[in-house]
Amino acid sequence: ASAAGGRQPVALLDAIATAAWPHLADFAPQGLCNLVWASATVGHAPHRLFDSVAAEGTARVAEFNAQDMSNMAWAFAKAGKPAPELFDALAAEVARRGVGGFKPQELANTAWAFAKVAHAAPALFDALSGRSLLSLDAFSPQGLANTAWAYATAGHAAPELFDAIAAEAAPRLSQFKPQELSILAWACAADGAAGSCRGKPSAAPVPLLFDALAAEVARRGVGGFKPQEL
Repeated sequence: ASAAGGRQPVALLDAIATAAWPHLADFAPQGLCNLVWASATVGHAPHRLFDSVAAEGTARVAEFNAQDMSNMAWAFAKAGKPAPELFDALAAEVARRGVGGFKPQELANTAWAFAKVAHAAPALFDALSGRSLLSLDAFSPQGLANTAWAYATAGHAAPELFDAIAAEAAPRLSQFKPQELSILAWACAADGAAGSCRGKPSAAPVPLLFDALAAEVARRGVGGFKPQEL
């Protein structure tokens, strides 16, 4: 609750981690995920807790639902904890059951997490891409930008996905924050997807994404852009 409220309860989290550590086997999957999610959200990641949760999660990943798997991956990536055995187990479990139960935010967060920790998982990225293509209209601006960032960062070719993200994002750029505009532009450039990010000709042509980005920046100005975003 404190993490969700934006507070910095480091002492409280340390106390909870100390109390929880000997009893992790008794935690439900959601409880395990919430422990590391809260720590990652406030930027405090005790090594002992994360190492122990990684071991417990690896052994019990078959019990996790789609949200649990996504939150677990996100928390470890956000905290800068690669946990290769855990990420291997998550990728294998996704391969076993598929991603049909993943919601848009879970698809985006999972792709982002695997790219953030540089964990190679080609089959996972293929599965996430295929599922994302069916629901991009339900992705938030952050989800669209983070998904593009993930595939560009991972170096995983997904031209159809970039085409679709470009088509979905271009008419919605007014909803994007400066960081999201910047991430989307960077991802398209880094991916080298010149064709993908220009959009496809159609009866009602999709605006070229970079033209649309430039027009949106011209409309609102760059006062809200931080140095890295510029």
